[in-house]
Amino acid sequence: KDQLTISGDVRFPDLIQVQGNSINDKLSKFKSSNRALLEEKDNYILQQVKSVKDTLVGSANETNYLARISNIEHQLKEKALEFIQSNPDEPASVVLLRDYLVEGNDANKIQNYLSLVTSPATETLIYKQLDILYHKIKQTSIGSYAPDFSIVDINNDTVSLSDFKGEYLLLTFAASWCDICRKDNKELVEVYKKFHSKGLQMFTVSFDESKSDWGKAAKEDKITWSQAIDTQGWGAEMLDRYNITTIPANFLINKTGLIIDKDLYGEELKRVLNEKLK
Repeated sequence: KDQLTISGDVRFPDLIQVQGNSINDKLSKFKSSNRALLEEKDNYILQQVKSVKDTLVGSANETNYLARISNIEHQLKEKALEFIQSNPDEPASVVLLRDYLVEGNDANKIQNYLSLVTSPATETLIYKQLDILYHKIKQTSIGSYAPDFSIVDINNDTVSLSDFKGEYLLLTFAASWCDICRKDNKELVEVYKKFHSKGLQMFTVSFDESKSDWGKAAKEDKITWSQAIDTQGWGAEMLDRYNITTIPANFLINKTGLIIDKDLYGEELKRVLNEKLK
C-alpha cells in the first residue's frame, strides 16, 4: 500500500524514477548516480530507431551501434555488480541482479551472481524467481540428466524419454512457421540418413497449434523420424520442461540419458556425432 511517485520521460525508460519506498528510493539513487550512462544508452537507441530503415541494418552503422550499446551495457553491469557487492542484503540488489546481470543459459554464472545476495534480500519474490530459473537452466545443462517426458506422437503412441534408453537421441524442437527451423529440418534429414544406422535416434517436438500445419511442413521437409505436436504452442509443457526460449533448439542425449551437448547445427552437429558414434 505504498504511495509511489513515478516521474520521467517515456522516451527514456532507463531514466524513469520511482520513489515512495526504500527499494525504489535506492534504485532511483542507482539510476541518478549512473545517469550519464543510462542517458547515453537511451539517446543512442532512440537515434538509431529513427534511422533504422535507412542506415542501420547491414551497414557500418549497425556495427558501431552494436559495439557502443555493448560497451554501455558492460559498464552498467559493472556498476550494478558494485552496488550488489556493497549492499548484498538489500532487496534493491536483487532487482539490479535481474535487470543487469542474469541473462543467457549459463547456470554456473547465474549461481555465482545469486551467491552474492544475502538475507533478507534472498526472501524476496524476485530472488525466488531467479532461483527457480537457475534450477530450470541447470536441469537442461550439459552434464545433467535430461528431464523425463511423456507425450503423444503423431501416431497416437505415448513416447517417453525412457523409450530411447540405450541409444543416442537427438531431441529437437521446432515449428512450421519458424523459417530457421525449416532450414534446419533439411539438414537434419541428411543427419538422420547418415547416423541413424550408427545408432542415432531422433525425436522432434513441434510447437504448432495446428496439427495440419506441422503435418504439411514435415511432409515438405521429408521428416521420417518420430515426431510429436504440442498444440499448446508457447504454453507447451515440453517448452517449460526443457527451458526452451527460442527455436530451433536441440539436445544430444547419450545412452544413459545424460545431456552431452546442445544447440548443435550444421557441420558442428555432424562433427560431434562422428565423434560420439564411431
